Amino acid sequence: MKRLFIFCGNGYQFIDFYYPIIKEVYNSSHIVLIFSNSFLYSDLTKKIEQFKIDGIIETYFIVNFYNEKSIYLRFKEVIEFLDKLKFSNQDIVIWPEEFIEISRFVLNYFQENGTRNIILPSGLLYKPIFLEYNKRLGNIKNYEKNKIEKINKKINEKTFIQIIFYSLLYIINIFRSKINSIIKIYSLVLRYYFYPFWFSKKILNYNIFSKYMFLVNKTQDIIMTDPYEYKMVKEIFPDISNVFLAKQPSYNICKNELVNNGNLLVVVGGPIGYNLDSEKLSFWINTIETVSKLSSPNEIHLRFHPRETSSPIESFLNAIKVRNIIVKVIDSNQIPISDNFCSYIGVIGSPSGALRFARNASLSVFVIGLVDAIHEDFYNKPIALGDSSGILWIKKGDQISKESLVSSKGFINNSLSVGEILKQNFLS
Repeated sequence: MKRLFIFCGNGYQFIDFYYPIIKEVYNSSHIVLIFSNSFLYSDLTKKIEQFKIDGIIETYFIVNFYNEKSIYLRFKEVIEFLDKLKFSNQDIVIWPEEFIEISRFVLNYFQENGTRNIILPSGLLYKPIFLEYNKRLGNIKNYEKNKIEKINKKINEKTFIQIIFYSLLYIINIFRSKINSIIKIYSLVLRYYFYPFWFSKKILNYNIFSKYMFLVNKTQDIIMTDPYEYKMVKEIFPDISNVFLAKQPSYNICKNELVNNGNLLVVVGGPIGYNLDSEKLSFWINTIETVSKLSSPNEIHLRFHPRETSSPIESFLNAIKVRNIIVKVIDSNQIPISDNFCSYIGVIGSPSGALRFARNASLSVFVIGLVDAIHEDFYNKPIALGDSSGILWIKKGDQISKESLVSSKGFINNSLSVGEILKQNFLS
């Protein structure tokens, strides 16, 4: 059997995204897991050790090279890690991107050793690739027009003194941007040229595709798990040989189980990093209150992003307490979203990986997406989620009826699973 290396960038994604894939392919490959030392909660490390004992995986590594602030130490750590890979065959490696310099360095190592590299993104993609794709479709004009209209509206709402003040801030930001550009160039030289050459006598070219913060047109095997993102990759990277479309690993894990008396899950995307203003808090709480009255859940469960700070969490909970809404906070650092997920009757959330999971995991729950509920930017719009079929998107002030709380049964995905694609095309 072939040896399959799988990299997982943080602990909170493993059970929900990677474990379903592993369950499909462990009988067809020798699996070596590589974990970034990020949010590896105690129960997860115990499970991983048990996987090794049970023969589900061959072995695993926990690495720190993505966590180091020093560029020098990142490369030093990665060299030490690669020296440990003394396997007789290194057949296939799965990585979530090839943009970050450390990822490029590692993938170059594998490729030079005859390994077949596969890129499989585990989270949402970044804004630049969406903008480029929509620009090619002719949609970007409307986006820019709306942006200009919002700026003009804000200017019209300001007094003359405020306009002068913000104009000065704008000029200062231009100078700050120039300085930041110089710092960025210096950083790019170190990350892509100086240190790679120092450690391996080779450089990592920063090419025209690097701006998309995902692919750099080098790896020729890509597996996408979102139809919209799949179309973007096919359009923007036409020279890539093999682009596969797979189901989300979490797709229909609840097997269409219908829950009549279950709980309501609220997932707050982020991390927010600061306290939400009163309007946004009201948007969240009004929605929770309305949906709760319409669906009559046994309990309301609240999940924040694993990297969320204490201040916005406390602010959110205080606002809920004032409205006499009883919630149970789920520790997202310790409990995967898939844990007891099939007991939910519905999900409310802002655009996030958790909301994508919810839409895919059960075809029997209703899923409500809140637009601009955290920030008013690209990442808080439906488009950030790619294909969001089956999600009811609402804006502040929109009405919700009982009839609108419908399941996403219409969202049927007949694509192959990631495991099936791996077995048919790489592990046979």
